[in-house]
Amino acid sequence: MLCQCRVSCQQCQPNYRYGDCADYHPDCYKWSRSGECSKRWMVENCRRSCNTCVSNNVLRQRCAHRFARMAFLTVMGM
Repeated sequence: MLCQCRVSCQQCQPNYRYGDCADYHPDCYKWSRSGECSKRWMVENCRRSCNTCVSNNVLRQRCAHRFARMAFLTVMGM
């Protein structure tokens, strides 16, 4: 999960390649048709079938925000 779902798992790296609007598993379409898109793994790995594609800019902003928050919490000792 940490490798494939970095945004969702709050493990973004500055050099993370965000990928295209694509499905990363051959069964994504089948699973999406059976209502599985509510699961976090599906949202990240079956973007095309679940219609959860987000622009790279939005994903980078989410990562930047999470890094800033983690740094703040570390400084505050939380």
